[in-house]
Amino acid sequence: MFVGTNTSIPSGDVYVRTWFQAANALTSDHVSFIVMPDSGLGAGEDLRFGGMDEILLYNRQNDDATLPDLSPQGIATSEGFTAGAWHCLEYHLSPTGKIETWLDSTAIAGLTFDPSAPTANQNGWKTAYKPDIQGVYFGWESYGSVANTFYYGQ
Repeated sequence: MFVGTNTSIPSGDVYVRTWFQAANALTSDHVSFIVMPDSGLGAGEDLRFGGMDEILLYNRQNDDATLPDLSPQGIATSEGFTAGAWHCLEYHLSPTGKIETWLDSTAIAGLTFDPSAPTANQNGWKTAYKPDIQGVYFGWESYGSVANTFYYGQ
């Protein structure tokens, strides 16, 4: 189940900040805990924020591309989180395609993307992609069998 903005996102730069606590740490399973309907991906498609391989990542629903790539080098550029502790997650989506992400005020290199300067750990993330999100929804979705409980604060 997801709850959120009900499609009231202003145009231009979008900044999202939330506090969250999860009962369990990320596992190797693919999960999402923030979904954003994204007209830049096509009708009915989402930009998702979640995890896989014990790290945080972005995932595009239409082509399943991840940021960072799920190679050993890409995985090393992201972070997981500690279960049972409150964390501050912040991210910025620019209409130019630039993405910036912070966990507990620390920038996450693998979740930072500049289309004018892509890195070797972002091969699946096309430089022409520009997020155009229409909403922000918080919840939990597992694409396997992993269960978790998330708490959100502001």
